[in-house]
Amino acid sequence: MDHADFFTLGYEGKPTAQIIELLKGAGVRRLLDIRHTPVSMYRPELSKREAIRRSDRIGAKWFATNQRRTTSEPLRRHYPRAPS
Repeated sequence: MDHADFFTLGYEGKPTAQIIELLKGAGVRRLLDIRHTPVSMYRPELSKREAIRRSDRIGAKWFATNQRRTTSEPLRRHYPRAPS
């Protein structure tokens, strides 16, 4: 096999510009975000809205596996506290 049908990418520790260049260089056309919540408190440039914008710039389409949750919903709704 000379090429991969899919790639995986961890973004921790990589500058955003490097991530974009890696995706662009690999010819990625579709991005599938598998995070439970497509939000990053520490890397807002990789949150859903910005990720969509950046993907569009390189000609890629961004998708999320969890489309139901939005950034405005509180996390505790999805992570209820365990009974004491």
